[in-house]
Amino acid sequence: MDDNFRPIWQPTLTSDITANSSNKTITVPTNFIWLPTSIRIAYSTNATVGNRQLEVRYETSAGTIFLRKKAKVTQSAELVYDYNFFINSEDAGSVIASIASTDLYNILPYAELPPGTVIRIIDSSAIAPAGSGENMLIYVNYRGRPWL
Repeated sequence: MDDNFRPIWQPTLTSDITANSSNKTITVPTNFIWLPTSIRIAYSTNATVGNRQLEVRYETSAGTIFLRKKAKVTQSAELVYDYNFFINSEDAGSVIASIASTDLYNILPYAELPPGTVIRIIDSSAIAPAGSGENMLIYVNYRGRPWL
């Protein structure tokens, strides 16, 4: 067995907290396989009128979307919502929306992502993409060669 290979999953946290963008990406590094177990997005919208809908996408390095998961609710102007996507969770979107919570839960499909895969969080409605802001935290299990 190659001493540089970690055959078991290892946990880590990665993030993108740069301001003023509703289109965030994180790319799976070379020599790694990622299994995203949760994605948390704090999404703050500006005053531009319209209903935004966040979407988690897994894309190839060429931009081909192979997995798309939309949030269960839309978000209007001048609000802050916390979105949570988890694997192996209950899909409580309709229940959460009915109690007007700003802490929103969604199912994240199980997917092992090869190197070069792009995780994109985007407002699929594209309302004021430069004026709204996302803070994105992704809890990932990985395996691969982190020191190469």
